[in-house]
Amino acid sequence: MDKQINRLEDLLRKQIVMQERLASALQSKLEACRKADRPRMVQMHELENKHLQELAELEKQRLVVVAEITQLIDPQAQRPMRLRELAEHLQEPTRGRLLVLRQQWEDKLKQVKRESSIARSAAETMLRHMQGLVHTITAAVSGIGTYSRTGATPEAVAAVSTFSATA
Repeated sequence: MDKQINRLEDLLRKQIVMQERLASALQSKLEACRKADRPRMVQMHELENKHLQELAELEKQRLVVVAEITQLIDPQAQRPMRLRELAEHLQEPTRGRLLVLRQQWEDKLKQVKRESSIARSAAETMLRHMQGLVHTITAAVSGIGTYSRTGATPEAVAAVSTFSATA
């Protein structure tokens, strides 16, 4: 069982590091969003996805190890134990290490959730702003000065027109 416990501790440490990297990528994405730096936003989004895939793989491995340890502790168990339950069956100092890692892991999960929510909100705000700009430009170019009840340009009076914003 020591082998599985060591593997579990190692996986938790790796997940904590990956969550720190993910939080950093989310902070960089937010900064890019604040600066409207689209290439950097795309780069950070790709890095975020890479970290999420790595975290998902680590989580799968962690669940397998937890299930193995559960079976060693209680062969009749119907489901894998939670980390706190596992720790209750372990001796010190292993119990203490596992509980500390569990707390750090949960803290990082909360941090990533918070950072993700902030980045999502900023991206949504930027999208609404850009949609508003497109809407305003469309209205100016097409000569339309009215909006429907939903805030959209009425289709009945919409005209097809183009212009060069770089000219």
